[in-house]
Amino acid sequence: MESLLSYPGDDIEIIVRDNHSVDATEEIMGRYRDPRISFRKNSENLGLVKNYLQIIEDASGDYVYVLTDDDYLLPGSVPVLKTFIEQYRPDAFITDKFCYLIKSKKLLLLSASTESKPPGCMTAAEWAHFMICATAFTSVCFRKSRLDLDVLKKQVGDNLYPSMVLCGLFGRQVAYLAVPTAVHTWENETFWGVAHDCRVVLNQHLYGALCSIRSFCDEPFFHELAKLFYRKGYVQEEVLFQFLPSEMATAYRRKILVDKKLKKLRAYYDRLEAFPRRVLAKVLRCLL
Repeated sequence: MESLLSYPGDDIEIIVRDNHSVDATEEIMGRYRDPRISFRKNSENLGLVKNYLQIIEDASGDYVYVLTDDDYLLPGSVPVLKTFIEQYRPDAFITDKFCYLIKSKKLLLLSASTESKPPGCMTAAEWAHFMICATAFTSVCFRKSRLDLDVLKKQVGDNLYPSMVLCGLFGRQVAYLAVPTAVHTWENETFWGVAHDCRVVLNQHLYGALCSIRSFCDEPFFHELAKLFYRKGYVQEEVLFQFLPSEMATAYRRKILVDKKLKKLRAYYDRLEAFPRRVLAKVLRCLL
């Protein structure tokens, strides 16, 4: 909250919706008297996704930027976002962000490009990488008047990746801002009810998001996204053949297998390079 209130302008609204939580959210919010804040509390826990959709419905501004309760807005981000919006008027866009890994105690920059991309100016491969960045709610910004919320609700259901489905609704018109606007916290106890390392469940939801995006995405762009999901291990081989033409899926599977073998060879060569020369010579003498 402090990271949001550091912006001095009165041209934003800050909507906080307490999802009938058992922590001190309502008490903490009672300490703030800023007129830009709109605090609402659900009479029951709606679940992660329905609460996210309700917040979108609550918003009265032209553009919506979602920041989850364990993330932080970086100083100066609001003017940067406004400048990008004024320049391109995008329907939706994704920004760079930092990711703080609590258990590993590492801060990583999550970026899909070194250059910002206006709407409609990215390749299918670039779009696929940008969509991966939309798995987190934070750093996704969109124009509410251009969003069909009823369609989004129908496509999302209870899927844990509504922000990715939302960006998929806008297809190739999604833009990208190559400036970090927030710090996203990870490796923590999430409010999803799913541990961050429970890949089986998370991958099931990623597959569901992929199925939803398919119905309103240009085919070349969707094919690139399906291939990227496979390469990252989000979906299995049969999904690749489900979504791609057989010849394309076969060729891509072969490419991935070759890449994996080359990676192993490089790792083996690197280990040999690091081996002390005298030890390596002794091993070779024994072998000969």
